[in-house]
Amino acid sequence: PPADLIPDSFDRILVDAPCSGMGVLRRNPDAKWKRRPKAFKRYRRTQRQLLANLAPRVRPAGVLVYAVCSTEPEETREVVEWFLKNHPQFAIDSRPDSLPPTMAPLFAADGTLQTDVHRHGTDGFFAVRLVRQP
Repeated sequence: PPADLIPDSFDRILVDAPCSGMGVLRRNPDAKWKRRPKAFKRYRRTQRQLLANLAPRVRPAGVLVYAVCSTEPEETREVVEWFLKNHPQFAIDSRPDSLPPTMAPLFAADGTLQTDVHRHGTDGFFAVRLVRQP
């Protein structure tokens, strides 16, 4: 439970959030027929709650990575926009120095990472590295 986690106690947190899985349809094509619009709202609520509960646990200058196997805006960019609006002490790390240059094409101008089946020949994933300001 969030109450059991001490504030400012983690240097890094990875949130591999539950999602619709719409990014992995090429391996699981039947999934598109099983998703309902209400499911997206439920996933988005859970994703926001996870980020909101974990954000206070990240130390200043620490990193919170949010990742989903979806490319749907309501599970990716919209969640990040909501998070940044409600947690102004965080910002997107748009140029992680620790990544190899070969990964540069996977990053958007805003610093988010997104892979797409039609562009990269991979499943669809989204990730963002959020840094808590010191």
